Amino acid sequence: MMVLMKHYTTLIAKAVPVKLEVTGREVKVDMDEVNCGGWRRVTVPESWMKYTQENLSRSQHEREVSARLRGAVDACIRACATEMWAQHNAVNNALNARVQQLEGAKEGLQAHLQKVSSSICV
Repeated sequence: MMVLMKHYTTLIAKAVPVKLEVTGREVKVDMDEVNCGGWRRVTVPESWMKYTQENLSRSQHEREVSARLRGAVDACIRACATEMWAQHNAVNNALNARVQQLEGAKEGLQAHLQKVSSSICV
C-alpha cells in the first residue's frame, strides 16, 4: 500500500498542483479546481497503526476505569447491605425489648386487677 501511495502522490503532483495536509489520522490532498475541486482523503498505514494503537490504549484505560468503578460499586453495595443488616438487628432487638416491657406491664396490670377484684369481692 505504501508503494501505491507514493506512486499515486507522484502522479497527482505531475498532473495538477497539489497541497497536502497531514493530520493525526489522515492525509488530505487538495487537488485545486482542475480535478473535482476539493479535498480527497488518503489514508496511510502509519496513520491507521497510530489510530489503532491510540484506540487500544484508550479502550484499555476505559476497561481499567470500569473495573475500578465496578469495585467501588461492589464495596458500596456491601457496605449498604452490612449497614442494613445492622439496622435490622437493632430494630429487632429494640422491638423485642419493647415487647418484653409491654408483657411485664400487662402482667403487672393483671396482677393489680386481681388484687383489686379480690378486695372488692371480699
